[in-house]
Order: sequence, then C-alpha cells, then structure tokens
Amino acid sequence: MKTFDNRKKSGSMNIQRRDFLKLGLIGTGALALTGFSLPDNSENQHPNIVLIMADDFGWGDASSYNPQAGFQTPNIDRLAHEGIRFTNAFTPHSVCTPTRYALLTGRYAWRTWMREGVLTWYSPSLIPSTRLTLASMLKKHGYTTGVFGKWHLGLDWQPVEGDPGDWQWGIQRGGGAVPTSLRVDHSKPLITGTKDLGFDHSFISPNNNHVPPIFVRNDYVDGAPERDPDGTMRDPRAQRDKVDDIYVAESIDFLEKHLAKKDGDPFFIYLPLNAIHLATLVPERFRGKSGVDDAGDKCLWVDESIGKVLAVLEKYDLCGNTLVIFTSDNGPLAPGTHGYGPQSTPHQPAGPYRGYKTDAWDGGYRIPFIARWPGSIPAGSICDQLFSLTDVFATVAALIGHDLPQWAGEDSFNQLSSLLGRSPGYPVRPSIVLQSYTGVLSIRTNRWKLILDTKGSGGHVYRTPGYQPRVLGPPWEVMHSPTGQLYDILNDPYETTDLYDSNLAGVIQLKGILERLIRDERSRPL
Repeated sequence: MKTFDNRKKSGSMNIQRRDFLKLGLIGTGALALTGFSLPDNSENQHPNIVLIMADDFGWGDASSYNPQAGFQTPNIDRLAHEGIRFTNAFTPHSVCTPTRYALLTGRYAWRTWMREGVLTWYSPSLIPSTRLTLASMLKKHGYTTGVFGKWHLGLDWQPVEGDPGDWQWGIQRGGGAVPTSLRVDHSKPLITGTKDLGFDHSFISPNNNHVPPIFVRNDYVDGAPERDPDGTMRDPRAQRDKVDDIYVAESIDFLEKHLAKKDGDPFFIYLPLNAIHLATLVPERFRGKSGVDDAGDKCLWVDESIGKVLAVLEKYDLCGNTLVIFTSDNGPLAPGTHGYGPQSTPHQPAGPYRGYKTDAWDGGYRIPFIARWPGSIPAGSICDQLFSLTDVFATVAALIGHDLPQWAGEDSFNQLSSLLGRSPGYPVRPSIVLQSYTGVLSIRTNRWKLILDTKGSGGHVYRTPGYQPRVLGPPWEVMHSPTGQLYDILNDPYETTDLYDSNLAGVIQLKGILERLIRDERSRPL
C-alpha cells in the first residue's frame, strides 16, 4: 500500500495538525475563512464554471490518484496535470441525494427532514425555492446557468385533477411507485423545479435515468413518454447505455447557444453524470475495455464524457477563462456486489481506504476532486487540505465576491486559497460531519474520526450482516449512543484499529464538538 499517495504523513503538516488539535481548534469558531481574495481583475473574478460530477466514482478509479489502477483515465489525468488535485477531499454523505443537496447549498442534508437513504421516484423537492443555491448565487452575478444530467434532489409535481397530491414524500418502493405515477399530471409544469433553484436551462432525469425513465426540460416533461402496461411513464430515449451521451450533448448545445448570443456573460454548467451507477449499462464501445468489470468500463465512459467537454472548451478558446471541476457524489460500490465484479486485476476502486459507497468508513466518502483554471491554478498542484464538497459553495462565493448571508452555506468553508494552489499554512476546515446510508453520523478532524451508533459499516445491510438501523429522531439523539468507533486517522489512515473503548476522553471531546455543530445549526463561523 505504500505506493498510494499519502501526503498526510509529511512531517511539517503533522506538526501543524497536532498543534491544531492541542489548541482545541476543531470547534465551530476556530478558523473562519482563509481571508484570501483574488487580485482586482474582473476577468479572473468571473470565470466560466463547469462542474462535472460522476456517480459512484471512487478515489481509486482515477489513475492520477491510484498507481495501482487497473485502467487509465487520460482526460481526468489531464485535468490533474494541468490543474490541482485534492488528496484529502470528502463527500459529506456516502450516498447520492444528500451529497447533491450539500454541494448545491453548502449545508449538510441531515439538517433537513431527510435523515437517511436517498430520494426515490416522485419525492418532493429537498431544496426549498427560498434557499440560496450555487446556481441562484451565480445568477446574481450575471451568470447564465444550466444543469444537464441526474438530478435526484426531488421535484414538486402537480397532481392529476381531483387528487389531493398527498403522496408520502415519494418514498414508495417496488410496486408503490407506479400508483404514485398515476397520480401525477406529467403534462403540467413542475410546481418547484430547477428554475426555482437558479438554473436558467435544464435537461435532467428526475432521479436515476430509469426511476422514472423520463426526461424533464426546463421544468416540463420532455418528449412524448408513454405508459408501460404497469403504468410507468417511459421515454424511449432513456436508454441506460446512452444517457450520459445525451446529457453531454445537451450541455454542449447549451454552451454553443450561449456563445452565439455574444453578450459576454459567464456561464455555469452543472453536469451530474449518471455513470458509473448501476442505473446505467456499459455502452458497446466500452464493453470489456477496462479489463476489470462493468464498473471499470463505465469509468472509461465518464472519462470520455469529460474529454468531450474539454474539447469543446478548446474549440471555442475558453480554457483560459473557465474553471473546470471534476468530482464524484460518493465512494464506489463494493466490487463483487450488485452485479459488479469479481475483479480480474488488483484495481481497488476505493484505493487503500476501508469501506465503499453507503458506509461510514472513509472509502464511502473519499473522492477525487480536481480543478483546472489555466493561468490561475498552478499546473500539477497537489493539496492535502481537509476538503468537503460543501466547501464548493463558499469557495465559489469568494471567487465571485459574493458575501454569504447568515443562513446560506451554513456548513461551507471558503477554500479559495487552496483551490488556487496558495496554501494558507494552516487547516482551513476544522472538521467534517459525515453521514452514512443508514443515517449514522461521524465527525472527522485532521487527526481523529469518531463514528457513532455502530461497530459495523453503517451502510447497506449486506455490508454489516444483522445490523438494524435505529429509528432516526433529531440528529442530537445520536449523542446517547452507547457504542461507536474511534480512529487515529493521522497514524491509522485505513481505519484498522478501533480506539473507542480505550480513549474515552477523545470520544467525549469529539461528541461535544459534534453536538455543538448540530445544535448551532451551522459549522461555518458567523
């Protein structure tokens, strides 16, 4: 495992982090923001922004991160070579929906009514129209905004005439989803959709591309979907091996139409791909090409999608004034599960880290995060700052000069200096609160990680046989849990030795910090 990039153990950074912990600076108010600001250069202050998020793409699935990768990802590697690669980046949740909420709002999703799992089918919008989002913030500064891909954040649908529209939050599973579909009027515009959340243009799948298999364009159901014999609405274009090609084509069409206006306004493209999720199938052109498994083949599909976007930016000479970000919504599925694998190479999709998607261990959260902005981000940079996807919100706010109000981006830290390769010399983010599929909460600092309420994975039941998730009440109830796990991440980055029962003082300290972050309803200092 020594071949993996593990810069956490560099001597000078160890000293900084140990001193940081001794000083108790892992609470809410220790380090507010970096204080870094851009030079007074309007061209630099308002770059175009392209944010590409893959689905279930692991830390070890990018060959620029994983020297033992079973395949190469040349376009992702190119971004890393020409920009900055974060080696200590995490999603705040180890599954899809809550991470997407946190990315677009800068706020942990467990602060909402959603405390576990993901949204399904006709769930209502998790983001209220009154909340500031990444897109609505950018619109305030003259950006034209577009989203193209897997939404999975809920939408407020109009019911058919006479229906009270009181279906239970869209959580019906199995046969329950079809009756809900029959209650939705697919011919009417959404009550709350992407426009209400700041996107000028959109072409999305409501959830995964096959639940339901329809597309929504600018808050109207697109095309001419028809009902299957069981009542499911289905668009024949929603093919599981073609969906990302459609999203990429839509995003490129948006870009070209925007450039044709010649108004000089910057653009923001949010491109949440559906691969490598099980909702997609391997396109014929990639079948067996990775030499690993279907998931590996779909990683090549993700890499191709990124290459298409980069080619268009080059075609229109936009690279120098475009910030491109690539990341993922959570860690990878465990090899050999859900139809994947077994592996035929030593490829490890989560790298050397323990756990996978849905889990409370680091493999469920640790993801690639790469940013390129030629002339502003030094090529080939590496950053080991503790970074959460919630931080994109405050970082972009600093980039465009937006002063965040008190109740926006409550869990987002400004990491602009780190993004631009200018390390502030101290940890910007004191801690990250993490949440697993079953609602298990953890708190992670630069040194310690406390997992509450389970000795198992905290993920899908197949990951922890016999584990029964508790009935979730208010988040602070987890403080009363009599069990958990504690890891010294600095000296045990792969979570092999549980210190929960031997370091009671550490458990109490971290519980106190987590309780304060929950009760304060924010982690970003005022």
